[in-house]
Formats: sequence, C-alpha cells, structure tokens
Amino acid sequence: VADSLKYVVSLDGGSTFTTNQTIQTTGYFLDNVSLAYGRSASGSNGRYFAAWELNNGSSSRVGHIYTSRSSSTVDGSWITPENLDSISPAAISASNTAVVAVQRDYMTDGSDYDLIGFYNNRSHFTNVWYRFDIDNSGSNCMQPDVTFDPVNRNFLAVYYDSTSQKLPYVVNEANLDIPDTWGVVSYQYNDGTNLVSPFPRGEINPMVTQTAHVW
Repeated sequence: VADSLKYVVSLDGGSTFTTNQTIQTTGYFLDNVSLAYGRSASGSNGRYFAAWELNNGSSSRVGHIYTSRSSSTVDGSWITPENLDSISPAAISASNTAVVAVQRDYMTDGSDYDLIGFYNNRSHFTNVWYRFDIDNSGSNCMQPDVTFDPVNRNFLAVYYDSTSQKLPYVVNEANLDIPDTWGVVSYQYNDGTNLVSPFPRGEINPMVTQTAHVW
C-alpha cells in the first residue's frame, strides 16, 4: 500500500491535536521522514520544515528527496513539496537558513555513498534551494543528522563513515557563505570500530552550549 505524509500539531501543549494535514499523497512509498522547527525576527510566527525520501517501490534501492514547510504559522497549510534531486551547486547569503542533509548512493549499488545536502537562505519566504557537499570523497558516508546551535549560530552535522568506521562531527556557520566547507570538530568521536548501522544523532543544549551524541 502506498504512503501518505501526515502532519498533526497541538497548540495547547498536547491536550488536543486540532490540525491534521496531508503534506503529500503520491501513490509512492515514503521513508526517512525528518521534522524541524525554525523562526527568526523576520519570520516570528515560525515554520515547521519536513524532509523525506520518496521511492517508486517498497524495495527500491534509491529514491528522491522532497521537502516542504508550513506556510505562515505552525498550524497553517503546507506549501507544495519541492524535489531536491537535480539542484545545482550555488551560494547566496541572507537569513532564515534551512538545511537538508542526505546520503547519495552515487553508483546506485552501495559501493560509494556521498554525504551531500541542500540549503535555502530564505526558507521562511521562498522555496529556492541550493546544493552543497559535506563529504564527497572515496569513503562511504551515510546516515546524516543536522541540528542548529542558536548560541554560536552554527549548523552541526554528524554522520557515519563506514569505510573508516568513524563518526565525524562537523560544523558550518548559519548563512553557509562557504557551503562546501564544513569545519571538523572531531574526525571520530565514537569509541570503537565495530559499527554496523549506528545512525548517529547530535543535539545541542543551548543553556550550557554543549552537544550530546548518541549512536
């Protein structure tokens, strides 16, 4: 059975969920859904952003990456989903930056995974996205996770390098003025090399400006 992507939100702390919307109904199969929230001085209502993988079949090796967001308020309608697959590299500078990180099966056979991404510097108001590379080397890099540090205004990314059996931790500043250059905080923060599918995740505690890592 093909999938639909649903969005529900509560405006009273979880007592009731009054908004139930369909972000995408496709006749395809949806996987690896991610959800994030962002706001700024010029978009004080805030937006929810979603990204997901769309596959032609339930056993497809590769798929397409889509993204969408709520239009004006957290319980507002969602804009038409954008397919990020064929976007060319570029660079602009503005505000309200959103980032989507993905693993690309470059040879479509699992022999060369690259870690690439897409960003939108005016994500509250436009649906214009640009591509960047985090790790496009000979290593197999996969299972990315991105979060934002509001204190230092940095995007924080973690991922799995299965070739070297490492979990790198990298950062880039909020506007992504140099989108393909991510500073390395740690080449390997994991304590061993017996990794299979670690799915690393990082989260910032802005009160003490510290990150926590789990895999």
